[in-house]
Amino acid sequence: MSDAVNVYNKKNISILAVLIIGFMLIGSFFDYQISLTLHDETNLFGLILAAYGQLPASLGILIGATLMIYVTERKMRVVTILSYAGGILLIVFALFMGVFEPISYLKDLVPAPVLAVITLILMLGLDAFVFSLVKHTPKYELKQFVKYIMFAVFVQMIVINIIKIPWGRPRMRMIAVTPEASFQPWWVIGSDMKETLMAMGVVAEEFKSFPSGHTASASCILFIAALPAICPQLKGKENLLFWIAIGFTLLVGFSRIFMGAHFLTDITVGLTIGVLINAFAYKMFIQR
Repeated sequence: MSDAVNVYNKKNISILAVLIIGFMLIGSFFDYQISLTLHDETNLFGLILAAYGQLPASLGILIGATLMIYVTERKMRVVTILSYAGGILLIVFALFMGVFEPISYLKDLVPAPVLAVITLILMLGLDAFVFSLVKHTPKYELKQFVKYIMFAVFVQMIVINIIKIPWGRPRMRMIAVTPEASFQPWWVIGSDMKETLMAMGVVAEEFKSFPSGHTASASCILFIAALPAICPQLKGKENLLFWIAIGFTLLVGFSRIFMGAHFLTDITVGLTIGVLINAFAYKMFIQR
């Protein structure tokens, strides 16, 4: 994969940097006003993308686990058993993650069993499709792709949650229904009102607005921009796939504003974290 095209090239990153800086500047001045205008938790666009916005992370784990089992050497019995067991556990974990979100958000609109079946068909179908594209790729390259996708998914989860807890930014949906709560700018770390409001019954989850985990998880779809490096049929489509992934991530991010879960700066930082981690993983595992 040494000839892999660098989708994180100067042009793509420059355009993306302009968007990110622009969003951060706008959000720094108008975060609350934007959310006040757009906040509508019954919005169908917001509900659907809230339900399926984190699917790329689950799908990434599923694809990575499937390929991990496929490339496992059968020479060393203990290693083979551990790889198979680990792969199966990751597949179960990914499918559970993928099904949980749609049910939690859409259960009042669609019966839970129907949502579960639809999501499982979607995930397994996409997993099978990606596998059909890369199954003839040399196993060493597939191993590198597995490392890339697993690194990108799990590291973004860890980084996002490390930041969320100490930052303690109140969510818009809580501010909207709690007179004692007030808006907190993104640059303020820690919330003076957290202990008081939690004593009143507000759950800790309502103080995890910054940064957006949904947006960071959605950015895991950037793995499609790495596929051309291991899939000859997709050669030359790296940049197109990169911007499709960025477009999807932004759609998911803006849907979170409708749901009152995040502000513009939250989703912008979530996107930034996701892109940086993917870029690092791409350089480390794919370009090398």
